[in-house]
Amino acid sequence: KGEHWAVVGPNGCGKSTLLELVHGHHPQGYANDISVLGMARGGRPQKGGSSQTNDGNTSRAEVASENIVDSSWNLFQLRQRIGVVNPRLQMRYNKREKAKDVVLSGYFDTIGLYNACSLDQHDAAEKIMKKLDIWDLESVSFADLSLGQQARVLVARAMVKKPCLLILDEPCASLDAESREKLIASIDALAAGKDTTILYVTHHADSVPKCITNVLRLSINL
Repeated sequence: KGEHWAVVGPNGCGKSTLLELVHGHHPQGYANDISVLGMARGGRPQKGGSSQTNDGNTSRAEVASENIVDSSWNLFQLRQRIGVVNPRLQMRYNKREKAKDVVLSGYFDTIGLYNACSLDQHDAAEKIMKKLDIWDLESVSFADLSLGQQARVLVARAMVKKPCLLILDEPCASLDAESREKLIASIDALAAGKDTTILYVTHHADSVPKCITNVLRLSINL
């Protein structure tokens, strides 16, 4: 907490794989010991527990039984605390949805809004859309938005549930210079709130927001 990271590297260096491990989409996440936001993931025993036998020795079997992780429970809980924006989501999203409904769908992590929302949820959606300067687009269909506007709407969707971690996977892809500047300014504004850690992934080192405090550079070793 208090840090914002950029992951920079060329295509094929493992950036997307890293994000999938963090968010729980990669099968290797179930075969390895991974901890995200303090929550253990996967079905293997986690280190740190101990149990004593009658003779005072630690029983490995008891350690395993006490520390086995319910991976499905953890995965659901984990995704409630993470917001995600990536190019695949932008391509797959229902183009007929209104911008505000797109934002509200972030509460349920669905592509499309299929649930009734409370007044508090509507108020929160309005607040984050105003913060990202897209409230005037609330009734505009997603298909009628520019790529830059779509990107900011999806960032609002990711942020509406107030996540601990915001993952931005190539958010500036295909954007023109003006749209890229607006999006990066929006990301910096969100970072100023200090409640959400940002993980920003790009293969363009020159498009990193000012809020980034640490950079992880990945490369391809042939």
